[in-house]
Amino acid sequence: MKKIIILTGITGAIGSLLYFLGDMLLYFTTNPVNPDSGMDAYAGIMSELPLIRIMTGGFIGLMAAFCICIGYWQLYVAIRPQCKKLKLILLGLLLFGEIMGGAYHSQFSILGFMYSESSENGIRLLIENISILGNMTFCVLSLGYIILTILIILGKTVYPRWFFLITPISLVWLIFAIQLLPQPLYIVFAGGWNSLIFFPFFLSSTWFLLKNEDAVAN
Repeated sequence: MKKIIILTGITGAIGSLLYFLGDMLLYFTTNPVNPDSGMDAYAGIMSELPLIRIMTGGFIGLMAAFCICIGYWQLYVAIRPQCKKLKLILLGLLLFGEIMGGAYHSQFSILGFMYSESSENGIRLLIENISILGNMTFCVLSLGYIILTILIILGKTVYPRWFFLITPISLVWLIFAIQLLPQPLYIVFAGGWNSLIFFPFFLSSTWFLLKNEDAVAN
């Protein structure tokens, strides 16, 4: 069990770093960025990058999603056996949400290609599609993490009750403070924060599971 806990935790943390690497390949720049421009700002950056770079950035997002799905095994075993139905629902939501997240990430490559070709109508349609997929991903994952938070607070997991503070749904709101950072720190942390939040989460989860290995559900 110890080896599986460590392996899944490391894999989940690697997934976080891969997502971040994909983000940086897609739109890292030292040039000024207007946060109010929304997705147009990122698309404008990508339109000036080598095609191989944005292709790689999009593909890495799929690898990252796969790694994080493996990491979610930890949540399944961390929840007490008496909550079997809830843990199955939670795992299903998070896996589905992460698959959508990988698809969401990969579409930024297409946006970069279309922006470089100046296909205005296609760009608008794609941005709408990416926004819908991003909102769906956020809603599904948020629902899963709300269930996890409730279970943690009620003592239905092996995690301490304060552990919900380092779950992705809690850490994601720090983005509003991070957006105040100057460029290029802005593009690094604001652009990649949604990816980095999984790193401390999986490392902390691994730590607590190893400490409570005897209580981990089979």
